[in-house]
Amino acid sequence: MKSKSRSQTPFIKKYLKVSSIHGFKHLVLSKNRLEKLLWLNIIILATSGASYISYLTITRYIQNPTVTTIERNHFSWDTNFPAATICPTAKINEKMVHDLTEYSTVSNKSLFYEFMLALAAGTYDNFDEIPYFDELEKEQYITLLLEMQYEFKPVFRTSTGVELNYWENDQWDIVEEQDIFKVNFLDGESFIEVLNITSGFKIFFHGPYEVADIVSKGVTSSNGYSLKLSLNALSITSSNLTKSLNHNQRKCRFYYENNLKHFPIYSYVMCRMECRISLAKKLCGCVPHFYRRIGIEEVCGVIDLHCLAKYKGNFLLYGT
Repeated sequence: MKSKSRSQTPFIKKYLKVSSIHGFKHLVLSKNRLEKLLWLNIIILATSGASYISYLTITRYIQNPTVTTIERNHFSWDTNFPAATICPTAKINEKMVHDLTEYSTVSNKSLFYEFMLALAAGTYDNFDEIPYFDELEKEQYITLLLEMQYEFKPVFRTSTGVELNYWENDQWDIVEEQDIFKVNFLDGESFIEVLNITSGFKIFFHGPYEVADIVSKGVTSSNGYSLKLSLNALSITSSNLTKSLNHNQRKCRFYYENNLKHFPIYSYVMCRMECRISLAKKLCGCVPHFYRRIGIEEVCGVIDLHCLAKYKGNFLLYGT
């Protein structure tokens, strides 16, 4: 037994001498017994401390594996609530159209009734389905449609009721933004509930500084059904130095860097609308009634709307 122990002693000494563990070589290289004892105590204390910390870490992982940290991504703390545009499948109040037809002085009341319903539902896809009717001035199209639309409550107005005249006469004022309401996601789930819609609808979600157009992707709900949608926010941030770059370098524009003629501010969708207006003027020589006109631009009549329908593929191409 003693011979076996003696044969292992040189091996142990050699291992301690060449070991990369700090302190081991001093146990065999040092000739002073006091120094050897000091290094032995240091090694024992270090091993005990490391073992104790490892034990605490493993115990915490088994009993409570969650970790609480402080979120420093402050750019995501203030997230704008997305905007939603709701388009009912019934575009106008048919009862109001019926009453208007009864009290109107047009000669063909049934044709007038069909014309108003078709005009309200008119898009580039079905302009050619609008019946010919020449007893109504084309400048009155948008006014009558707005008067016969469904009432939606609550309505937060930003004008005094003369906005249509300002809109037509190019009188624009950008006022300071006012908060309607705020939500805090830390207090719980935030949601908006829309009730008592008497027809089916299509809903579009977009940014708070954007609008929806004909090629925007939406979700459709039939009449009599309930629709529940959940949204997840994705934050995309950039340095403030991005503002110092010109729009060609950024490949985008801020809303105040407007170069559009028919809109007071810039947005991507409004830019597409501007392209459609220019194309309509080029192909058919007029501007559809649901767009704003400037200068001497002509409103599209029924014949012009049928002209636009021939090129519907060109207009819808601006959505890609």
